[in-house]
Amino acid sequence: MSSNASSDNAHENNNATDDRSSQDSHDLASAQSSAGSFLEGITSVSMEVINSLQGQIETLQAKIDTGQGDLTTARLELASLETDLAGYLNDLEPSSGEQTATDNIQEEKQQQEPESSFPLALADDTEDSTEYSQEPTLAQVQQQNTTIGQPLSGGVVEYSLESGTDYTIEFDPSQISSVSQDGTVLILTFSDGGQIVFTNFADAMDAGFDGEFVVDGNAISIVELADSLRIAEAIIEEMQEDGAQTDLAAQIAAVEPASGDATAAQLANIAP
Repeated sequence: MSSNASSDNAHENNNATDDRSSQDSHDLASAQSSAGSFLEGITSVSMEVINSLQGQIETLQAKIDTGQGDLTTARLELASLETDLAGYLNDLEPSSGEQTATDNIQEEKQQQEPESSFPLALADDTEDSTEYSQEPTLAQVQQQNTTIGQPLSGGVVEYSLESGTDYTIEFDPSQISSVSQDGTVLILTFSDGGQIVFTNFADAMDAGFDGEFVVDGNAISIVELADSLRIAEAIIEEMQEDGAQTDLAAQIAAVEPASGDATAAQLANIAP
């Protein structure tokens, strides 16, 4: 009886152990299934997040590319605007001709404006008022009048005829041995080898030279001087051909000048 009881108890214990083992196996399988589902869920969510992030990255990259293109376009437009601005500023600057015209207008305006009376009043109170005198200064007189004398023996003196300048002749025409012209240059050669050279005589005549030549106190034009020199040249050539010793000054004085032309006599009457 007791043996059967023990056997029953042992059988019950085995059954209980088997039930617990079965339950544990079931629980483990359930846990593994849950873990698998959880992992699948996490993996699925992660892939969605990754895909979403990749999409956002691609969108940002596209915006960056678009922004770079817009930036390049903006830079090109800015460069074009700078070029247009430089051209506009250049157009605003006056040309050299316009600037010269403006300067001339301002100069004329200053010349037309009356001078202030203050400097004049101040000059009246001082001993020296030369600065305000309207009479030409010595320097101005020297610039407007040039004396032409006979050069030293063998020497050469050149003159460039300047408009507005008078020339006083103070050489003895009887000492001229030859009159020659080389292009625009007129050369007076004296018996001692000295020479007076007018470097632009012909050009001055063509340009209507407005200065005068003062001969023995009388003023003659450049045309009248040229006529007298041509007469002198003809006389010199005649003397050289005939071997005449007649005084040159006397012959020049004896030549009858053209109507209103007293230059030959004026040249001959110059005191040596």
